[in-house]
Amino acid sequence: MSPQEMKFEPSAMPTERISIELIRKPNQLGDLLERHAQLCANAVDSMEIAAGLEADGLNDRLVDQRYGYPDVFALAEELYLQTVRDPAEPEEQPNPWESHWFRHLLRGLLFALPGLNFAAVAPLITGKSDIAVLVLCLMLAWGLSQGLSYLGYLRLGWAQMSAAGSLLRRGMLTLCALLIAVTTVSGLLLHTSPVVIALAAAQGVYLMGATVLLVAGADLLLLCALAPGMLGGLLYLKDSSTSSHLPEIYAAVGFSVLATIGLAVVKTVQMNRRGKGAPVGRLVSGVDLADALPHLMFGLIAAGLLMFPVVAAAVYAGDLGEQPTLATLPLSLSMGFAEWILYSYRRSIRSLLLRVRHVGEFSMKARLRLISALAKYLLVTAAITVVVAFILDDYHDIHLSPLGMALQWAGFVALGGALFCALLLQAFGRSTVVLLSCAVALFTEVVLMRFGTSAGFMLDVSEVQLVVCSTLSLGLLGYAAVALSKAVRHR
Repeated sequence: MSPQEMKFEPSAMPTERISIELIRKPNQLGDLLERHAQLCANAVDSMEIAAGLEADGLNDRLVDQRYGYPDVFALAEELYLQTVRDPAEPEEQPNPWESHWFRHLLRGLLFALPGLNFAAVAPLITGKSDIAVLVLCLMLAWGLSQGLSYLGYLRLGWAQMSAAGSLLRRGMLTLCALLIAVTTVSGLLLHTSPVVIALAAAQGVYLMGATVLLVAGADLLLLCALAPGMLGGLLYLKDSSTSSHLPEIYAAVGFSVLATIGLAVVKTVQMNRRGKGAPVGRLVSGVDLADALPHLMFGLIAAGLLMFPVVAAAVYAGDLGEQPTLATLPLSLSMGFAEWILYSYRRSIRSLLLRVRHVGEFSMKARLRLISALAKYLLVTAAITVVVAFILDDYHDIHLSPLGMALQWAGFVALGGALFCALLLQAFGRSTVVLLSCAVALFTEVVLMRFGTSAGFMLDVSEVQLVVCSTLSLGLLGYAAVALSKAVRHR
């Protein structure tokens, strides 16, 4: 054998081994591709495959031994190049904004039924001092109930049912004591009758109990508690000319208030027992209270906007009267539908986020859905208003011209539109603009009625409410169209 042949003969065995490895490793690579087919098809780049391979237990040494690649990244790059991109559609997640229409209808009834009770006891309120005490207690109760509901929902959102039960019960009892004290002191200072003081305090106590039951999801229990007072209110509406049944009506309303508080206590105790573990540390921190403050302030201002036409009519007409009070019923009923439409809006926006690929397209469609949601609410509220006005006209002899009635109802529809936009913006954390806008609107209404009348202008309460609330609604709608057209707001 020549030296040249002897020189190359030793390489015969390695060459044979390499050729065997080249035959064996592609088969192993095919097995690897088959085992990680879903990972490779869904991968955005090779780095994602490399991470999956390392999670499967492969390192650079094993990759070199088994597949002949220097490291995991080289192998991942090869797998990425040999795979056709075919990402699987993600599994559709349940929509968190799914809800049943009956729940929202029931809530609308629960918001409206106390108005019947209030209409039944309204004749007891005759003087301006009575009105002042009543409005003070109502606005304070609305604000405090909004703050309490925020804190309760916060605990439930953290899956702390036991803490939520304790917070709601202790908060309710503490705030009820505060409302009774404030009402009593203000009533004594303004020389209000004990009956009116008791009525104002009962109104605030009821709002606290109803708030707890609604946050706890005990809507049917609240309906049961309201049933006696509702029947009393309907009896009064049917025949308010006779006073023979007034003691029974007032007793029914009082029973509803006590039943609401009692059921709220029972429900929160049940939440404590069903919750896992006892609450640790303080139930409410300073940060929680600071976060609840905007909700409390919104409750105060919203109550002021709602009560403005009632109070203004009482101030300039001399007594509270039942017509402005009953005019709030359609707005209260519409709040249940407002919840339903808001849920529908959130569902549609979520679906839009999953379908749309371009930011500009999302912004345009999101604005259209916002306008559609407000239009639906206004149509529903207008329809409810027409039905309620027809029913009340049959039950009562309302001393208003058709134009006067139309303006009064239209003013509350406009207020409903403004509150709808305000609640929507609050749900997305835009509380500051909402508070400032609603506060300016309420201040404008008060100034127009106070100084406009003093200057000799013939201003009607309904006209002022219609103009101011329509402007507020349009302003909040414009702001929402800009703020909520960004996809990042809907995360």
